[in-house]
Amino acid sequence: MSHEADKFARRPVAIGAVVAVAIVLFGWGLPTLMEAPLTKAVEAGRGSVDPIAYGGRQRPPVPRLQVNPDRDIEEHRRREDAILSSYAWIDREQGVVRIPIERAMAAMAENGGNR
Repeated sequence: MSHEADKFARRPVAIGAVVAVAIVLFGWGLPTLMEAPLTKAVEAGRGSVDPIAYGGRQRPPVPRLQVNPDRDIEEHRRREDAILSSYAWIDREQGVVRIPIERAMAAMAENGGNR
C-alpha cells in the first residue's frame, strides 16, 4: 500500500496568491488614486461633496435619507423637552399659555380633569 506524496501543486497556489494580491491592490489603489484629483476639484469649486449634486442632477424631494440619525433624534428630543418644560404664550389675546407638562398634569389631577 502506498501513501500520498507530501507534495502539492505550487503553480495554482502561486497564481491564486498573485490574483488575491492584485485584487487587494486594485481595491485599495483605485480609490486612493482618485481621491487627490476629486479633492482638488472640490477645493477649486469645480466639484461637489454632495454625490447627488455631482453631475448637475437635482436633489430628490423630501424626505431624504438622514446623514446622522442619532444626532437628529437627539436634537428633536431636546427641542421637544424644551417645549414640554417651559412657559410661553400661545395666544396672548385669548389668554392661552403653555405650561410645563409636569405642572399641567398636577393641575389636571387637582381639578379632577376639569379645566
